[in-house]
Amino acid sequence: MRERLHSLADRVRLDRRIVHATSLAAKAWHLVDFVARQTTEIEGRVQHLERVASIDSTMAWVERATVPTETLVSVVTVTKDRPELLARALESLRAQAYPNWELILVDDHSTPANAAAMARLVADDDRVTQVSAELHGLAAGRNSGRRAVSGQIVTYLDDDNEMHPLWLKAAVWAFQQRPEIDIFCGGRVIEDIHHAGGTAGRSFPTVHFEAVDSQVLERRMQSDGGCIAHRASVRTESDARFARSDDWDWLARATRDHSYEMLPCIAVFYATGTPDRLSTGVGRARG
Repeated sequence: MRERLHSLADRVRLDRRIVHATSLAAKAWHLVDFVARQTTEIEGRVQHLERVASIDSTMAWVERATVPTETLVSVVTVTKDRPELLARALESLRAQAYPNWELILVDDHSTPANAAAMARLVADDDRVTQVSAELHGLAAGRNSGRRAVSGQIVTYLDDDNEMHPLWLKAAVWAFQQRPEIDIFCGGRVIEDIHHAGGTAGRSFPTVHFEAVDSQVLERRMQSDGGCIAHRASVRTESDARFARSDDWDWLARATRDHSYEMLPCIAVFYATGTPDRLSTGVGRARG
C-alpha cells in the first residue's frame, strides 16, 4: 500500500512538472514570437530609413549631374473640371530641371466652360498636346494619353499633385544608367498620410518610398501612378473598367512582364487636402 501511495505521489509530482514545463514552454514561445515581431518591425523601420537616406544622396547627385537632353519625356495628365488645380500642376511641370518634355493633356469630358479654361492654360505652350478621352474615367484617359505620346520615356502627373523639379531629370538619368530596366518607381511626399489612408488623426508630410515587389502588388498597391516612369516600349494598358486604383492594376500587370527597379528620388508632392481627390465613379477622373 505504501509503495502504491509513493508511486501515486511520484506521478502527481511528475504531472505537475509536466504542466509547469508546458507552461514555461508556452511562455517562452510567446516571448520568442514577440521578439521576432519586434525585430521584424525594427528591421522594417531601419530599411525605410535607409531608403529615405538613399533619396537624399541620389537626388543630390542627380541635381549636379550633366544629363544629355536628347531624350523626350512624355508626361500624361488626365483632368476633369479642375482648371485651378491643373494650373498648379502645370506650373510644377514647367519648373522642371530637365527641359525636353511634352505634356499629353487628356480632357475627361469636362464641361464646356472648364474645357475652355483648361485650353487657355496651355494655349501658348507648343509642348502641350490636348487629347479628348475616348471613354469616361481615369483609366481610359490614361490609355488615350499613352497612345498619343511621342517620347521615349513616359511619366504621369495627376492634376491635383505637383511634380518635384528634379523628377524628369532623375528619370532620364536613371534609364541612361540602367539600360536593362523598363520601369522605375520613385518616391512621393504625402501631405497627410492619415487623410490619404482614410484613418483618424492628422500628420505632417511624410516620405513614402516602399520597395516594390511584383508578388506584393498582387495584394496591395506599393507606389502611385505619379511615381512611375517607364519606357514607351512598355505597352501595358489600364483596365478601363477601373474607376480608381487603375495605377495599381497597371503596375501589377506591367511588372509581371517587364524589368523594374526602385529609383530613390521624389517624384511628386501628393496632395490629400484637395476636395474630391479620388475618383468616385467611372466618369470622374481624379488623382
